[in-house]
Amino acid sequence: MESVSVFIKRFLAFLVGPIVAAGISFVIVPLATWMVSPEEFGKASMYTLAMSLLSLIIYLGFDHAFVREFYDTENKRHLFMNSISLPINLSLLCSFLGLIFWRDISLWLYGRSEWLASLCLVLAFPFTIVERFNLLAIRMEEKAKLYSRLMILRQAIRAPFLLCGVYYVRSFVGIVLAEAISQIVFSLFSVLVSRVYWTIHFNIDCTLLKKLLKYGLPFLPASFLMWLFNGMDKIALRYWSSFDEIGLYAAAFKVVSVLLIFNGAFCAFWAPTAFRWYEEKVPVEKFDKVGEFLCFFMTAIGFLLIAFRKYIILILSSSYQRAADVMPFLIFIPVMYTISEVTVVGINFMKRTELHIISALASFVTNFIGNYLLVPILGAQGAAISTGISYIVFFWCRTLSSMYVWKPIKIRCYFINILLLFSFIVFTVLNSFFVKEGVFIVWLFYNRKTINSIMLYVVLFFKNRKLKIS
Repeated sequence: MESVSVFIKRFLAFLVGPIVAAGISFVIVPLATWMVSPEEFGKASMYTLAMSLLSLIIYLGFDHAFVREFYDTENKRHLFMNSISLPINLSLLCSFLGLIFWRDISLWLYGRSEWLASLCLVLAFPFTIVERFNLLAIRMEEKAKLYSRLMILRQAIRAPFLLCGVYYVRSFVGIVLAEAISQIVFSLFSVLVSRVYWTIHFNIDCTLLKKLLKYGLPFLPASFLMWLFNGMDKIALRYWSSFDEIGLYAAAFKVVSVLLIFNGAFCAFWAPTAFRWYEEKVPVEKFDKVGEFLCFFMTAIGFLLIAFRKYIILILSSSYQRAADVMPFLIFIPVMYTISEVTVVGINFMKRTELHIISALASFVTNFIGNYLLVPILGAQGAAISTGISYIVFFWCRTLSSMYVWKPIKIRCYFINILLLFSFIVFTVLNSFFVKEGVFIVWLFYNRKTINSIMLYVVLFFKNRKLKIS
């Protein structure tokens, strides 16, 4: 049985890199907002949207299948090369088509013909596949320190390119150019670090490919729906509002993305840990304990970000100050997604990946209806409200589906914490000071046992006691 001290040390090792990387990002993003208008910032976010769509489709779920089969396969290099071969070839095909239809792509994304921005997209795209699989291999080996160093390096490479891009170009093209160059440079470095997995001479294993396809293919429609779900806010703002509103929304999301630090670190740490625990037949109560602690931790940071949002927004240019009103409901994106990584494990353990489609579809429909009703009236704030509520739906769909195919888990703590955070956000938006403070006190009282347990674990951790998670 894994001790708490070992568990915490591995998680902290995975967490250090994303925290430092986020610190770098937290410095360069505000600087960029002082040199680029909200409209240009909004156009640059469309590049990220397109890149995420292409990536989700081209993977064909092979990235998830690689993670699932990692502990069951003895020849890791053979698994790696067979997993990456099809996505990388499809990405090259997409890039070739992108070069042919660059003008149409540019008009759809940016509202004008911009060949350099389109060229950046098609050239950088194949390198996202390379980076994804290299980092997955490092994560599955549980090389936490190496993973953290790479996260820091990625931002260290991105920062100077981004600052130079916005300083000399002063438009979304400068941001897109910087993102593309840093993506290519970092991906090439990740190949050097993970070179043990790369080889020109390998055999295409049809049996393995069928196995990977069977597990991964349901992720394709689920991933597409998730892209529509995640991109619905920007698409709605693009067609029912303005680039200025997209810029405000993007700026608010950048602030909320501080929570994505923990999301990225936890997901990197949790995937190999969860599959290893499953192979070791660890009791479900241990998963419940991790979920309970994570739920408290994520909602705690959510409360703090909302409470101090107006002070945090001050670091941005004055033209972005309205982003403070957009922020609150966006908190649910990293909070719900991160917690669901614990509650969703049953679907992946049982290889019932088709159930991911249900969660994605329900979330997308909710988000579409919400954006359709709210964006024309409230703009960026309407998109935030719709997206936040949709992520709550996403969480419960994943959680209940996992319980259906695997084992029942304790869900009361999730229900109460989510309800209290939602209430706090509503009363914050309504400026009901005393009511929201009361909600916060109730939240503290409800989580008192969890707080005491965490304090005990922290004390014992620093005393190097080998207490088991119970």
